Amino acid sequence: PGVITGTVVNNASTGDQTVVGGTTVTTSGIAPATTVTAGTLTVDPSAGVTPGPIAIQSVNGHGLFANSSSAAANIQALPGVTVSTSGSGTGAVALGTAASIDARGVIIANTGTGPDGGGYGAVAEGGGQIRLTDSNVSITRTSAIALGTSGAGSSLTLQGSNAITSSGARSAGIYANNGGTMSLPAGTVLTMNGQGSTGIVLEASPQADSAIGNGLTIHLTGTGE
Repeated sequence: PGVITGTVVNNASTGDQTVVGGTTVTTSGIAPATTVTAGTLTVDPSAGVTPGPIAIQSVNGHGLFANSSSAAANIQALPGVTVSTSGSGTGAVALGTAASIDARGVIIANTGTGPDGGGYGAVAEGGGQIRLTDSNVSITRTSAIALGTSGAGSSLTLQGSNAITSSGARSAGIYANNGGTMSLPAGTVLTMNGQGSTGIVLEASPQADSAIGNGLTIHLTGTGE
């Protein structure tokens, strides 16, 4: 536990690791807070001698970053974890066919402002997979994406009850591109508070009939163009 001022690296050399309760991981600039290229990094507030909340913080880098197309690279984030980015960084990214992130009861928040670009919530790309269960994702940056899936084999799966909120102008709640797929449970709610925003965007990404559960609700509360 304590404060780690640098990227937590998990790879073939380190083996599987656990970030224990009461830890804050913080980086500056474009440095990611965590990066996993092999093995499993578990972020577990109940672990360690002093269990407690875990804060994963970055500015323009990714918060949780699994990056691999060869060795399995996985991040497990458990209830009590808050992932925050204050600039153009994305909260959680699974990049590559062997990369995956499983987040349960997690808060992902971008608080950045400024010009278009970045500040996304959670993105699966290049064949990566992300599963969010009973989690909260919020974004504030202009033209940002709360949840994204891009590229063949990429998948974004929501389970349980998740809160998805955007307050930046011209943002998207869920964006699927170039073959990325999604799975939304019944009763999913997207709250889009920024002007000119869109709930769901599909671009060259046809979805199965079962991809969106019954009772999808999209709140568009922004005004203006």
